[in-house]
Amino acid sequence: MGNNTVLTETFFGSKIYVDSEDISLSPHIIKGGHWEPWVTEFLIRELRVGDVFLDIGANCGFFSLLASRLVKARGFVVAFEPQAKLAELLSNSLAVNGHADTSRVVAKAVGETAGTAHLGQVGNFRGSASLTPGFGEPHPDATDVSVVTLTEALHEIASETGRELRPTVIKIDVEGYEFNVWKGMQGVLDEAGSMVILMEFSPIRYVDQGQDPHTFIKEMREKGFSLSRLNYQSMEEDFDDAFVDELIGNKGYFDLVMRR
Repeated sequence: MGNNTVLTETFFGSKIYVDSEDISLSPHIIKGGHWEPWVTEFLIRELRVGDVFLDIGANCGFFSLLASRLVKARGFVVAFEPQAKLAELLSNSLAVNGHADTSRVVAKAVGETAGTAHLGQVGNFRGSASLTPGFGEPHPDATDVSVVTLTEALHEIASETGRELRPTVIKIDVEGYEFNVWKGMQGVLDEAGSMVILMEFSPIRYVDQGQDPHTFIKEMREKGFSLSRLNYQSMEEDFDDAFVDELIGNKGYFDLVMRR
């Protein structure tokens, strides 16, 4: 299609524009129509017609498109993606599938406070970009991007659309910047009721930023969330706090499920 853009189709029937230069998500979506099947199955189980879904770190929008099909016109999807080209592709994908009126794309990063920050990137791995200090350095593609808090962004979109946007399902995948996103979404948590959050949890990255992952876990529980781990078979397993220290030792991460 030009401009290093490919139009392909997901396994669930939505058309999707992807970056042909990307070597992380794009090859899997182009050839098989899939991405992260364990997350896909989880969202299919959790999302219902009328839900409000937030996709924080949406990339090309595979999960935003899936959610739009599941929540239908009664629901709403808000996708946050600070990489300008990916945000444009995502917006076009939502539009070509008829979801423009029931979704918003915010071409900004989400953090603790509004402003600007340095977005690190890793070459042609478009699935890897983060505000985490030092991420991707010294790659020349790093750039400054606008940052919003989730609370402020949702209030603004709710005002523009006249919709009450109380999220029911949230996906957060921001390559180690999750604690900062959490700190900026306290108003959303206080205003919402029942909620499910699927978050990529990377304790070693929090430690590297001077953050305490155990404090993060403690704050989740104080907000009323129960915790479990999502495995690669898309099954939930018991969460043990000791697992956090194990991951710090081996520099691992996992998908954390939060429910209340």
